[in-house]
Amino acid sequence: MLFETKHSKNNYCTTLHYKDIKTIPHCQSTIEFLFVRDGAVNALLNNNNFIVKKDQCIIVLPYEVHNFTTIKKSQVDVFIFSSDIVPDFYNHVKNHVLQNPVVSFEPEFHDHISEKSSDMFLKKSVIYKLASEAVKGGLISKGELQNADIMSRIILFIQENYNQQITIRDLAAHLGYSYNYTSHIFKELFPQGFCEMVNIHRLEEVIRHLKNHETNMTLLASESGFSTIRSFNQSFKKHYGMSPRDYYNLKFRNKE
Repeated sequence: MLFETKHSKNNYCTTLHYKDIKTIPHCQSTIEFLFVRDGAVNALLNNNNFIVKKDQCIIVLPYEVHNFTTIKKSQVDVFIFSSDIVPDFYNHVKNHVLQNPVVSFEPEFHDHISEKSSDMFLKKSVIYKLASEAVKGGLISKGELQNADIMSRIILFIQENYNQQITIRDLAAHLGYSYNYTSHIFKELFPQGFCEMVNIHRLEEVIRHLKNHETNMTLLASESGFSTIRSFNQSFKKHYGMSPRDYYNLKFRNKE
C-alpha cells in the first residue's frame, strides 16, 4: 500500500479499509489516522514502535515515515486528510512530533469521520478531539528527534524515483552527502539495504496493478523499474514466495 506524497485538492479526505494490514515504510503530505476496529497493529513511526490495540487510534503527521504490521489479526480503517482541514492543529504541531501518538476513541467517532458521513463539521470536531488528546501527551521538537528529517527525505526520494534505475549514489547526490556517509546512515535507519528497499516499493506498485487485473508481467516489470523480467521474477518470489502469475491467480483472479 503506497499513499500519494502530494494531493492537489484542498479539503482532501478519504477512508481506506484493511484486514490484516501490512505496509512498507512510506510517508505522505497528508495527516493519517489509523483506527483499529479489531485485533492489534504494530506501528513503526519515526523509528519508534507503538502497539495500537482495539478501539485505539494512531495519528501520523505529514512526512513522518511509518509502516504498519498486523499482530496476529486486525481490522483497521485509515482516515487520510489534508492538513488544511484542521489548520489550527497542523500549525501547532508542524515543527514537532507527537510524543505519544496513540489515543483511545469511542466507536461512534469512527462513524462520524467515515465516508458514510457527509458532515464535514462533525468530521473536524472528531479530528480535533482526538488530536487534543494526543497533544496532551506532549510534543517533541523535530530538531530533537535524531534523523527524522533524513528518514523522510530518503523515503520520499525512493517513492518518487523507484521506477528509475536509481542507486545509493543517486540518493547521496540528492541529499548532498558523501556516498560513504549516505551508506552508513541508511544502514543505521533501515533493516533493508538500499536496493531491497527500492525493490519493495516497486513490488508494491506491481501489486496495485495486479489488483486491477493488469497482468502483462513484462510491462509491469518495466514500468515499475525492474531492469529485466528475470530480476523482477526473482525479487517477487523472494518477497512473496511464489511467481507474480501464481500470486495473481491466488489473490485476485477470481475477484474480477
